[in-house]
Amino acid sequence: MLKFFRDQKDSWFVKGILILTALSFMTLFGVSSSGLSFDNKTVVSVGSTKVSTQELMDKFRRNVDALSRMTGGQFTLKDAVERGMLISTLRETGSRAAMNETVNHLGLAVPEDAVRQSIMNEPMFSGLDGTFSRSAFNEFLKNTGQNEKNFVADTFLDMKYAQIAEAVKAATVLPPEFAETAYRLDAEKRVVDVFKINPEKIKIKQKPTRKELEKTYEDISESLMAPEYRSFTVMSLSLDDVKKQINVSDSELRDLYEQDKSAYTVEEVRNVDQMLFDTQDAAQKAFDAVKKGEDFFKVAQREAGQTDDMTQLGDITPSTATADWSEAVFNAKKGEIVGPVQTSFGWQILRVNKITPKIEKKFAEVKKDLEEKVKNALAFDKLTELSKTLDDRLGAGEKLETVAKDAKLPVKSYKNIDSAGNDENGNKTALPEDIVSMAFLYEQGRDTPMTENGSGYFVLRVDEVVEPTMKTYEKALPALKKAWTEQKQKEEAKSIIKKIEKDLMNGAKPKDAAKKYNVTYERIPDLTRRKQMLPSNAMFALFNRPVGEVVSVPAPNGYIVTRAVKVIPADPKKNVLDVAQLRRQIVEEKAAERTNALLNAFGEEFDLTINEDAANEAFGAMTKNLEEDYY
Repeated sequence: MLKFFRDQKDSWFVKGILILTALSFMTLFGVSSSGLSFDNKTVVSVGSTKVSTQELMDKFRRNVDALSRMTGGQFTLKDAVERGMLISTLRETGSRAAMNETVNHLGLAVPEDAVRQSIMNEPMFSGLDGTFSRSAFNEFLKNTGQNEKNFVADTFLDMKYAQIAEAVKAATVLPPEFAETAYRLDAEKRVVDVFKINPEKIKIKQKPTRKELEKTYEDISESLMAPEYRSFTVMSLSLDDVKKQINVSDSELRDLYEQDKSAYTVEEVRNVDQMLFDTQDAAQKAFDAVKKGEDFFKVAQREAGQTDDMTQLGDITPSTATADWSEAVFNAKKGEIVGPVQTSFGWQILRVNKITPKIEKKFAEVKKDLEEKVKNALAFDKLTELSKTLDDRLGAGEKLETVAKDAKLPVKSYKNIDSAGNDENGNKTALPEDIVSMAFLYEQGRDTPMTENGSGYFVLRVDEVVEPTMKTYEKALPALKKAWTEQKQKEEAKSIIKKIEKDLMNGAKPKDAAKKYNVTYERIPDLTRRKQMLPSNAMFALFNRPVGEVVSVPAPNGYIVTRAVKVIPADPKKNVLDVAQLRRQIVEEKAAERTNALLNAFGEEFDLTINEDAANEAFGAMTKNLEEDYY
């Protein structure tokens, strides 16, 4: 084992162990994990705009981190992968790359002052007094995993692209007559009566006779077939099984620790107050006042109009500090005043209140964690190697139980399992889908190949096959009674529908009819085409059939009986503002479609390409054992 480490100590493999361990350590202490390294290839290319795998993964991690914070840590990397966030991040990255190339090709520009003002006017960055709060802005960057430089760059891109969208919108024309016609349809209201009949709530008092159940048995015989059952034996091979066979000595672990000792360090933390000014002269005036001994917060309130909350910047580290003043602040002594310093937001004065030195973790503190990481990393290769060895032995004719015993692996047998993973009593088992599927692919007596299942490998032998058979009348009796009852409920529901239709046509009051037949009733006074308060088939009937006509349609959980009682026309002349709003909405929707089409056209012109191999390599590196190490 020691020879392995000596041979491999400079390889990407062992470095990867150290990086993953450092990531886990830094995440534990709330420090940025942007140090994860990949083979940094170009993954998205649009003209002269290139996006690297590192940039793609940084974006993906920020998205996952943000959702994790929003859910109190409940959203994990596994959730992100299962929900397709890897692909959506790649799509988003490609789209923004195309946007960047498009605005550069068109020579679009945005003044720095406009970007600065846009950020400072953003409501989410406001303090209690409604003005820009630097602490609120920093909190946003922290929560979204961004830095100031990238956020400002993204804002520049969005504002440039907005120019294209505005130009397309300005060229989108919608005649007033079209908007008025659309408004008449969109805003027309109908007063409707709605009856809901749920067959499941109808009580059937009578009991089925033997003859009726036998008839039901004949009618639904196809659904009463007992499925094919299979009995099989499974040998599993997991990372945990392999890790038990790996031993790492203290000297080997210490060698790894010494190679990257600096990774086990918590950054220095400084608590800082700040003032922000538009001009250097105003900042200098405040600086001079504080240097003369005036209270920092009182000067900030008087000269900068800041509240205490706006003045308190809070705890910062070298990696989270703004580059414009980071060096000056971290070279200052406790209580020292720094500035004035020019930043992208203006001129700042800063004061260092408290200094928390960096913390270096000792070997004994990280030994257990490091050992676990090393075993995890080594287990992947050993897992693959062992799976091939076992597969060869099984292929040579050795019995599954013998191979499992020699390798000290678990073996478990399952009896009469159907293709859905249920036992013969219809109860769901905990068997994974891939094991059940494999059991139904092979003949009786055959061993399957060693199969990877995401967390390890498995091999199974089909021990017995029970062909599908018809359930006997006695075994099917519970299902027959249920089917008979459901049919009677449907028949009774349809009978009630006809009675309600007849009573309404004869002038009965809706509430009386609902009470008489014990069904749910409501009158909707303002149904519009836009308000999808009823199923689409009912909506279509209500707005396309004559007023007063009773309509019955199927619906979730049963049926609906409905009719339009009154039509309330929409008058565009009396609702000019609503018409104008609808017109703007239609124009914006059309403009958005044309803008997207324009972006797609530019993407094709600039030859937008995605390096699938690079993307797959980066995604594989991210998902391979990273959920435990990173989160």
